[in-house]
Amino acid sequence: MKLHVSLLLLTISESRAFSPTNSLSTLSIRKTPVVLSAKTAETVETAQSTLPGVTDFETWFKSSTDNDNETLKYVKHGTFSNGRGLEFIGKASDVLSQEKAVITLPKELVLKSVIVEDKESLATVADDWDSVLTIQLLRECQQGQQSDIHGYCSLLTRGQDFNTAFPCPPSTAPDCIRNWTPAQIELLKESKRGERLVRIHEQQAGEWLEKYDALPPSDRNTFTKEQFFWAMEAVNSRAFKGDFGGENVLKKLSSSLLPFAAAAFALNYIQAGPFASDERFTVALLALSCAPVLLNFVSENFGMKTTDAVLLPFIDSANHVESARSNLEFDPLKGVFTVSVEGRNCIVDDDGKKQFYVSYGTKKDTELLLNYGFLPAMDVSNMDASTSEDETRRRLAATFNSRVMMQP
Repeated sequence: MKLHVSLLLLTISESRAFSPTNSLSTLSIRKTPVVLSAKTAETVETAQSTLPGVTDFETWFKSSTDNDNETLKYVKHGTFSNGRGLEFIGKASDVLSQEKAVITLPKELVLKSVIVEDKESLATVADDWDSVLTIQLLRECQQGQQSDIHGYCSLLTRGQDFNTAFPCPPSTAPDCIRNWTPAQIELLKESKRGERLVRIHEQQAGEWLEKYDALPPSDRNTFTKEQFFWAMEAVNSRAFKGDFGGENVLKKLSSSLLPFAAAAFALNYIQAGPFASDERFTVALLALSCAPVLLNFVSENFGMKTTDAVLLPFIDSANHVESARSNLEFDPLKGVFTVSVEGRNCIVDDDGKKQFYVSYGTKKDTELLLNYGFLPAMDVSNMDASTSEDETRRRLAATFNSRVMMQP
């Protein structure tokens, strides 16, 4: 189980832009040979059997980032009472007192689509954000080792070969409603709240089928409905949404002017020199130094607002808790996404280890059970990896139905 355990709004820097990345095919990634000792090989084999795809992912991540990236110094994948997650293996004092990023992710390893609020402006429903992101992900998975994000694909497919997995790789959110049996879904119908969730699930299933049918023939001939639904599930359960620059021309221009504005500010600060007496030059420097701020103001108040959806390898492996004081940002100058923490509640003792949590944003029970397959504050006593699928879903249904007077 991969995802969220609660809810809190992510802090995203609205003044930072993100350059659209529709394809990662041109990215050049350094690949270094990995030599394993007998002990290390045994550890890898164990990790592969309990966390299939994880070793491939972390080896890929290390080879795809520079030597200054300290992510693997702080976190690694592990199993906990709530399934897969990230184990914090660093020193908490390092990331708290020194405000170091726990995870640093280059933008070249990110898949992205733009969320269009006015659905009627789309040429077809296949142009919706999740369908676009789904096709990007499927194409990368199909490439196997030739993909620049093959380690991420291996993590999502649980180490299986995408092209031979039948009918598709294992679910990335196995307990979400679409994976329940008819008998298990009947358990939800014991409350009006549960009946409403079932109707929403049926509506979503219809929308996904409509999006698949609206794909160009080349995509439908390449990917089956099962593969499309598998990737749609991954996208809807893992994508972060926020203002990362999108197609906003003003914000992109603002970002590109930052270095020139800094230089102009420095020159204007110097009082002596050959241009000190030229008032026009001084005014021009002032205007250039203020340009990014003015462009951002115009963009925020008068420009077309966009929201982006991004798949963030490593970052989206962290489970979610409402009170986690995590901070997700994108730095357009360095070209990286970072996750830092502002409180110790991001690092929680779990099964003798420390689990690293982030906040994914405010999500209600209906969305959590529909797309992620879990509910916060559910009674998990006497539950572990050996708990049957039927028992897990019985408890999920009972918990959802019992919250009739709470949130929708």
